[in-house]
Amino acid sequence: RYRIVRPDGGVRHLLSRYEVCQGADGRPDRMVGVMVDETETVESFESERRASQYLGRAIELASISVWRIDEASQRIHFNRVGLDLVGMAPDPDGIRLDRMRELVHPDDVSAVVQAGEEARRTDQVVDVIARYAAPGRGGWRTFLTRRLAERDDQGRVTGMAGVSLDLSALMDEREGADDLARRARLVSETIGVGFWSRDNDAGTVYWDAQMMRIHRRTPEEGAPTLDEWIGRHVHPADRNWVETNLRRAMAAWEPRSEATFRIATAHDSERWVRTWTRRVVRNGHRQSF
Repeated sequence: RYRIVRPDGGVRHLLSRYEVCQGADGRPDRMVGVMVDETETVESFESERRASQYLGRAIELASISVWRIDEASQRIHFNRVGLDLVGMAPDPDGIRLDRMRELVHPDDVSAVVQAGEEARRTDQVVDVIARYAAPGRGGWRTFLTRRLAERDDQGRVTGMAGVSLDLSALMDEREGADDLARRARLVSETIGVGFWSRDNDAGTVYWDAQMMRIHRRTPEEGAPTLDEWIGRHVHPADRNWVETNLRRAMAAWEPRSEATFRIATAHDSERWVRTWTRRVVRNGHRQSF
């Protein structure tokens, strides 16, 4: 096999097969052969090889663990990323499945087992999120795992193919955000601050529990519209100037404003409140906080 360069600069891949023929005196006197143009086959193979290499690099860049469980041997085979994630050395025979199960968080073992059973019963991709021990690192790592059963011509399960994605960083970030939100709520409850938001274009309103408490409003009532808040909650003696100033600030879309006024509560009582408002435009919507 070799390449030739044609006069127009094109390169072709050839397969040459030939036979040396002998003359009457037993000495080689001629060659007979054929040439097969394999260009399309070679280019197709090269294209598939490059695609495979590209896919391999993409999988490694995305830190995707690719694995396969052999049903007969009950062993699991990982790509390099998978081995790094579980902290295990490569083994040509694969890793025993029961050894991998020992790494699963006790609270997640049943979910992992059920996912495998469901994949065997159906031809669907089955997802499960589970925590695995991080050897040499301590703690737990959270993985999203997708699996699909492999079957022979008779429909019998011969293995399980799957991929796993490490969600640990995302989960840590989410837990950190949840913890920050909890602390922010604790601070707001301690000092008596209520948080609200309003999408002025979509008409949606959000009030937290502290806003409900300040206004003596039940959760079942939900957050009020702007007109309802002015008409029901702002004290009658302050209602006109509060509405005038608020409408003016909204029309001019002032970035910031603040005011101190009274709100009316049950039994004709009143409470003095101070409000700070921040106005922004996000994704084409005017939003107040």
